[in-house]
Amino acid sequence: MKSWLLLFILPFLFACTASDQAAPSGIVLPEEQIVEEEIPKEFEKSSGNCSETTERNFEQIIGSQMSALAQKDFASAYELTSERFKSGFSLDRFTGVISEFYPGLLDNTDFVGTKCLEMGFTGFYEIDVRSLSGDLQLRYRFEYVGDAWFIAGAEEMPVDESQVPA
Repeated sequence: MKSWLLLFILPFLFACTASDQAAPSGIVLPEEQIVEEEIPKEFEKSSGNCSETTERNFEQIIGSQMSALAQKDFASAYELTSERFKSGFSLDRFTGVISEFYPGLLDNTDFVGTKCLEMGFTGFYEIDVRSLSGDLQLRYRFEYVGDAWFIAGAEEMPVDESQVPA
């Protein structure tokens, strides 16, 4: 089962310590460890259950963030994240990690949603990102706060080797 170590570290899989230094996998932001049981196992084998409205909201938010990143407007991309995310991950840190480790988000050309799950005030949306420097598969996590959805993090999905032609 995939580990959900970095759900609060915006749309990209980063493992960092509180001092902003890269660390081995397994390190998460303090007090934000998510246990595997919080992610329904049904999501792994289902097509999801989002309402059309929620899925449109997720697509719009991700689309806005992808556009901002393609324009290197990190501040606008960062504003789409939840307050809980921002409290543990500064704009400077966000900018540095994306610039260094995720150039595919900076030269993205498109994305396609593949699966959506809504669980009360939490949602997940898997996407395939097309970019000039290499495609990515991401699973975004969203939080519903007040009357709006915000990005709470993301995880890069591993490539399914069984689908790759020999």
